[in-house]
Amino acid sequence: MLKHSFSVVACLLFSCLLIGVAQSLGAATIAQAPETTDDEQLTQQLLGRWELYQHSVIPPFGVTPVLIFAPHGNLFYLEQPEDEIAIVHSSWSLDTSQSIIETNLGVLVTGKFLGPDLMELSIEEPVSSDNDLPVIYARRVESDILRSLPIDSFALRSLPGGAPIVEPTDFFGERVARARESEASIHISAVNRFQQAALLEYTRFETNIQTIARQIGGEGGKLLQSENYDYMVHLSTDGNVVSTIAIPKHDDLRAFVGRVSISIDSFSNSTLVDTLCQSTSPTDQMPDLPDDTGACPTGYVAVD
Repeated sequence: MLKHSFSVVACLLFSCLLIGVAQSLGAATIAQAPETTDDEQLTQQLLGRWELYQHSVIPPFGVTPVLIFAPHGNLFYLEQPEDEIAIVHSSWSLDTSQSIIETNLGVLVTGKFLGPDLMELSIEEPVSSDNDLPVIYARRVESDILRSLPIDSFALRSLPGGAPIVEPTDFFGERVARARESEASIHISAVNRFQQAALLEYTRFETNIQTIARQIGGEGGKLLQSENYDYMVHLSTDGNVVSTIAIPKHDDLRAFVGRVSISIDSFSNSTLVDTLCQSTSPTDQMPDLPDDTGACPTGYVAVD
């Protein structure tokens, strides 16, 4: 479980939609190192705006993750473009004995200078983790930070106006929940496609979740072994609507329902309609499925 948490946070720093499991993210504050001449030199080298990147990795939709190292140990994480986003407020400290920077973005992150305006960031990896965690680089793109201003004045002058400032736990916890939900969305969509193929080939829907899991390949095993959702199949009384339901195992997740229905028009022509539905709020309750239609249950909305 723990190794997945670190991988998820690593990807969330680059706005990735991961499918996986993560534990609650802490937001510990690291104590400041004593002021020394070396400390002052490293501080001057550190303060500023840094863009994060990975070699050969293009962030989705042109989003650029940014770290702003501000005075007095304040750190801000945000993303460009900066429209309607939250700003994560954390802290940084210096370890002058090793010339490294320590910060917390849900997990402990350390940085070391590779040059005046280049850092390599490492996510602290527990002994139990066998994942190959990504190497993240930070490039300083602006150094004109208002060093003498207190935190409130700095935020007003240097950060996007109107954006809420949140703690790492709140921000990355929300991202982790959405990553978990993407698992259900992808799996339910795969089952919907399988049900359409099954009806065309065998003239009936498949109701055995284990048979479905075997047939849909790579995603199938996760239907039976998911740490985030329980999956089940329901066939309507008339056999014209099959529903695949994903019920969350965690309190902060929304439920999903996939529906494939046979629609018959006034000329007795039949067509297949598939729908992916998402609950409007987190729930672990079974939905009340409309038996004679492929519409979404009450409390759910159709999603792409």
